[in-house]
Amino acid sequence: MRKVEVRDKVAELGAELPPVETFWKVGDLTALRRDDRGHYYRSNYERGLLLYALVTTYRPRLVLEFGTGRGYGALCMARAMHEHDIDGQVVTIDAVAHHEQQEWPIDRGSGPLVEKLARSDVWPKMFPDGWLKLIRCLNASSSDAMARWPSDLGSVDFVYIDGGHDHETVRHDFYSSLVAVGATFRMLFDDYSDNPKFGIQRLVDDEISSVFRPELIWADRRPPGSHHDTEPKPTSEMGMVLIDSEDATVPWREAFPPRYLAKELKRSRARMRWARRRAAAKTFVPPTARRLLKRLLKR
Repeated sequence: MRKVEVRDKVAELGAELPPVETFWKVGDLTALRRDDRGHYYRSNYERGLLLYALVTTYRPRLVLEFGTGRGYGALCMARAMHEHDIDGQVVTIDAVAHHEQQEWPIDRGSGPLVEKLARSDVWPKMFPDGWLKLIRCLNASSSDAMARWPSDLGSVDFVYIDGGHDHETVRHDFYSSLVAVGATFRMLFDDYSDNPKFGIQRLVDDEISSVFRPELIWADRRPPGSHHDTEPKPTSEMGMVLIDSEDATVPWREAFPPRYLAKELKRSRARMRWARRRAAAKTFVPPTARRLLKRLLKR
């Protein structure tokens, strides 16, 4: 698998980028994180440069994103469409609704803090309407959303997979994307890692590498603003993985025929539904059991 540093990949694509500091600003509003010790840090903001460059270069009419989060990826891709007059749309899927509040580390310019916010609280106030008009949010699990994928949207040209990271979910998202794409597409996976909780590496190594020529792209996870451009390039087997249908080593539709995809997606969606029910039961049963016990003790 070819390995390349993210800024070298952006340079290869030849895309004209806005000032890097503008990506950091978007990231501080939508992708800032806080660790267990209460320290704030910028987590892989360079993925925004890569997403912007890929959209600018390939000009997709329809982008599919798994895992909206707080919106950093979707906003960077929509920005590329808006600033380069691309007649396209970003459809982004997340189980957290657009109006649902969540713990939101944010720095508006006067220092970081955590608030309870929803995307609908932040996006309209902080980002141009021209970007937001190009984003369509779907509130559902990826399995439910792709099972009822809107047929009127047409074929997907670019896919960004950054939702659930377990093997079952990422495999489902990859397979369901193959059903939605056209003959030519690009697909980017986040978090290729040997983390045992993540399934991206296993999927890429076991099923994707034999059909496509994946690229491992190292994205800098250190805080921007340091002198890291002069430091040695990373050598770890971690990063983002890009595949291009035009670089397939075999006809990909023959490697993943429709009947096989349908069978595997049916199985996967059943397992994912069961996993969600089991997780919901774990959060529901203990409080219920405690209430029943209190009632018994009062008798």
